[in-house]
Amino acid sequence: KLAGDLEVTLDDGDLTLAACDLRSCRVESEDGDVTARQCGGSFDITTDDGRVILERIEAQGLNISTADGDIEVDLLAGPKLDGELRTDDGDIRVDFEKGLPVSFEATADDSDSIRVDLKDMENYREDRRSKSGSINGGMGRLKILTADGDVTIRER
Repeated sequence: KLAGDLEVTLDDGDLTLAACDLRSCRVESEDGDVTARQCGGSFDITTDDGRVILERIEAQGLNISTADGDIEVDLLAGPKLDGELRTDDGDIRVDFEKGLPVSFEATADDSDSIRVDLKDMENYREDRRSKSGSINGGMGRLKILTADGDVTIRER
């Protein structure tokens, strides 16, 4: 099992991490998809052209950015989350495990591009370009931004 700190730089190609327990994970990619499955830790992932897929992640920190690509994040209930997901051109999908305490703010070109499917939401607000709220006490924080794409936020 990979543990500790990890730093990876890619010019062209995909990267897949599985069953990792990382204090910090920093990935920079020019062209390629980045996938992490069943990992924990803090993730700082930047790609110019590629998808970022995080499946069954227990994250303390998330800083995920792509210029051209989708972001898919499946978050497990765990420690207090502090994160930001951002894409200039792509969709963002976030699944929260039932019981994850988090506040979110999602911003898109138009709030009609943001779909929120959460039960027992607190402090819900909506305006022309954003939707925000919290679930389960909202101790963690997640900011979600797309300039050109759709946002979907769900609880599973």
